Amino acid sequence: MSIYSSDAKGLRGRISLAIWLGLYIVAFFFAQEIFGVMALGLAIFPILFGGWYLGISGGFLAAILSMLLSTGILYLDGEANPWFIVFVEGLIDILILFSAAFLIGYLSLINEKDKATISRSNKLIHALTHISTRMKISSNPDDVMVVMGEELNKISIKVLVALLIPGSQEMTIRYTSLDPKIVEKFERLARKGKMGEFRVSVENLPSYLNLAENKENQFLDNYEEAISALLPGFSDDIVKRILRSGNFTESALIGHFPLIYQENSLGFLWLWGDDLQEEDIDTFSFFADQVAANLENARLFDELQKLAITDGLTKLYTRRHFFELAYEEFYRARRYGHPLSLIMLDLDYFKQINDTFGHLAGDIVLEKTAEICKTVLRAQDVIGRYGGEEFIILLVETKLSASQNVAERIKRLLASTPIQTEKGTINLTISGGVAGDNVEELNLIDMIELADQALYAAKEAGRNNIQLAELSLSPD
Repeated sequence: MSIYSSDAKGLRGRISLAIWLGLYIVAFFFAQEIFGVMALGLAIFPILFGGWYLGISGGFLAAILSMLLSTGILYLDGEANPWFIVFVEGLIDILILFSAAFLIGYLSLINEKDKATISRSNKLIHALTHISTRMKISSNPDDVMVVMGEELNKISIKVLVALLIPGSQEMTIRYTSLDPKIVEKFERLARKGKMGEFRVSVENLPSYLNLAENKENQFLDNYEEAISALLPGFSDDIVKRILRSGNFTESALIGHFPLIYQENSLGFLWLWGDDLQEEDIDTFSFFADQVAANLENARLFDELQKLAITDGLTKLYTRRHFFELAYEEFYRARRYGHPLSLIMLDLDYFKQINDTFGHLAGDIVLEKTAEICKTVLRAQDVIGRYGGEEFIILLVETKLSASQNVAERIKRLLASTPIQTEKGTINLTISGGVAGDNVEELNLIDMIELADQALYAAKEAGRNNIQLAELSLSPD
C-alpha cells in the first residue's frame, strides 16, 4: 500500500534552492559593502528552503554553498583574505546558519513523517470504509468474510476469523484469506479434515486470546505461540510450515481484534501484513467493530431468510419454497434431457400417534422422519414438508427405479428406528408413491398428481409400502 511520494517536493526544493542561491548572490554582493560580514545572515533564505524541502542535508548544502559563494564574491571584489572574513570573522553567523539548517531540516522531517502518517491513515480509513460498505450488502456471514478477505488482500493484508460455536465453549476457524492451495496443503499435513471443522476449547486458549478474560485489541508479541494455541495438537513442524507459507514474516505484525457486538463475544479477527503498524490499532479496532456488526446482522438476516423458506419444526423447505426450487430443476431437466423423479411420503397412522402419545411425541416423530430422509438424500436433492405428516422429495437426475430404491431405504430406516417416549415406544411406518422419469411428457403438477395417486395406492395396499405411479394420469 503506497502511502507517500516526495519526488515532486524534492524537485520543487532543488529549483527553489537554486533560485534563492541566485538571489542570495545578488543580495550579498550589495549588502556586504554596507553591512560587511553580517550580510552572511541573508543565507538564511536559501537555507530555509533547502532545509524545508530537502531535509537536514539540503539545509547543510545550502549553508555550505552560501559560504563558498560569499567567499567567491569577496575574492572577486578584491578582498585580500576572503576566507578569513567568512570563516573567522563570520564564525558566529556560520554557526547560527548551520544550527538553523539543522533545525529547519529536522522540523521538515517531522512534518514529512506526520504528513505521511496522516496520508497513510486516510488511505487506510478510506479502504476500510469501502470494505465495510461492501460487507453491509452481504446476505450471510460467509459472504461477509469472503468480501472482507478479498478486499483486504488488495491492500496486502491477510485475515483470519475464528468464531465461537453457539451453545458451546469451543471456537472454530470460519475463514482465512490465505491462498486455498496453502489451506489444502495444511489440511493434508494435519489429517484432521477441513480447517473449518477444527475445534479448539476456549478454556485451553492463553489468557490474551480468551475472550472471557481479555477483550483488548492488541498486536501479538509471539504469534507462533498464538497460532499453536489456535491449532492444538499440531506439531511444531506443521505450525512452522504454516508460518512460512502464510506471509508470517519476522517483520509482520499480527493484530488480534475481539469481535464484540452489543457486549456479546462472537470470536476474534486476526489481521497481518508487512505494512501494518502499531499506530493502526485504533483504526483496525473500529473496523473490527464494524465486522462484528456486519457478521451479526448478516446472521440475523440469514436466519430470517431461512425462517421464510423452511418449516420451523422439521427444518425442511416449506411447500411454497419447494415448488420454487422444483420448478427450476424441472425446467433444467427438460432443457438438458435429464431424468427427474419425485417421491410423496406419508406417515402411517399419524393421527393415532398424536391421540395415543400426545402432540409433543407427534412433533418428535416428524422431526425424526425429516432427519432420516436427509441422511438418505444427496445435497442436490430437494425435500419439503408438503403438509401435516406428508413429505415431498425431488430427486435430480434420477431415474424412476433409483428413486424407488431411495424411497425403500427411507421406509426401512424409519421402521428400524423406534422412538421412546414416556408413554411407550412408537414404531413408525411410512407409505410412499414414486413418479417421474418422463419430463418431456408431463409437467411438474402432473408428476405430483401421479406420485400422490401412487401414495394413495400404497395406503390402499395396506400401508408401509412404496408404489410406482402409472404411466398416465387416471381419470377423475
